[in-house]
Amino acid sequence: GQWVLTPGIWNISLGTSSRALRSQSEVHLDAEVIPEDLDRLSTINEWLADNTAASADPADGQFEDFLELHNASASPVSLAGFFLSDDPLTPAQWALPAGTSIPAGGKLVVWADGEQEQNGVTAGQLHAPFKLSASGESIVLSTPDLQPVDSITFGPQSANVSEGRFPDGGPLVGTLSVPTPAAPGPADGESNV
Repeated sequence: GQWVLTPGIWNISLGTSSRALRSQSEVHLDAEVIPEDLDRLSTINEWLADNTAASADPADGQFEDFLELHNASASPVSLAGFFLSDDPLTPAQWALPAGTSIPAGGKLVVWADGEQEQNGVTAGQLHAPFKLSASGESIVLSTPDLQPVDSITFGPQSANVSEGRFPDGGPLVGTLSVPTPAAPGPADGESNV
């Protein structure tokens, strides 16, 4: 069947499956949703806004801000034409390039370094036209028609300590003393601090 939800913020619990864990966070919906599609929503899974020595960008070897998107579903997810932004008031700040997708259970690293000319240098990684603020801000992922898929607001970050969801794509957010871009994050309920 289908669900018809009115515009707004919904806290949805579907039991204890991985789908339910991920969907317990705020989900913004204003369309008909097929329940199986909830697993296809990608999440902002990890972010580091004060990277001075933790994870080097393979395109240029520099230590730059990054975020990671995660696909918890058993099918690939196309994000072509979706938007990423560090400003909730400007959700269409950057359209993900044509051909952007995340494999089933996979991750996509986006370097928030303002160096879009590096897109295509390292397979499976993108470069956004904005940088993240170490003093805290938001990250927003939106559909091509600007409907929010996921958003995170974070406060001040310590150097080389990322924040992320655990388990991957889960509802809990914690600090990660060892950043894990494109690698598995900590186990359920455990921060690696």
